[in-house]
Amino acid sequence: MPNALAIVAWLLLLVLTVTTRFDDYSTFALCIIPFIWLPLVNYIQHLNQSSDALAYNSKWRVRNIVIAIIWAPILFLSLLEEVYLLPSTAIVKGDKLWSFQMQFLKRHQLVPIDEDVLFFYSDAWVDFRNDGNGISDNYIFSYWKNEQDQLESNLKHFKDIASVEVTYGKTQLENTVIKVIDKQGDHFLLIVDSEGSKDKELVAQINRRVNNQKTP
Repeated sequence: MPNALAIVAWLLLLVLTVTTRFDDYSTFALCIIPFIWLPLVNYIQHLNQSSDALAYNSKWRVRNIVIAIIWAPILFLSLLEEVYLLPSTAIVKGDKLWSFQMQFLKRHQLVPIDEDVLFFYSDAWVDFRNDGNGISDNYIFSYWKNEQDQLESNLKHFKDIASVEVTYGKTQLENTVIKVIDKQGDHFLLIVDSEGSKDKELVAQINRRVNNQKTP
């Protein structure tokens, strides 16, 4: 590796390291970093061909293999979550959803066919089809699978909502619960992640749309 390429690789490594501080790109950056390190290690090894210590520490040992076996699937699952092929641990904007996910929501009439999802969250572990909730411009929705593995759902226009009650999660491990009460007194729940401030942003979006419908 020429010196110029080595410098570029180091700069790219620094950029990726900074990128890991941003939640939306951290997993992607962590998966790319090893592919930047490998040519750099080979370059360093080439510069230090006589180094016995480097040769000794460059050998793969049992502990390295065990660590790789443990972390490889974790990073792979995290990457799938990062690109929203698995349910994200955070509330996401609707434009992050894949077309097959939108097709599922509309095919099962969980969202009106002429509406785009603005915010979405699934509390499911692997399959977003088991649980989800969110809002479009005019509707709020929630769905889940019951004990009989049947899909149940609620869909309300914002004009039919009387009030919204929110219980925010006190820790990052506790979800925020949004209680939606319609004008007939019936209610349903939205369960969303409480990490960061995205739950507060979602609540603000819901309240704004409910209040807009009350304005003469």
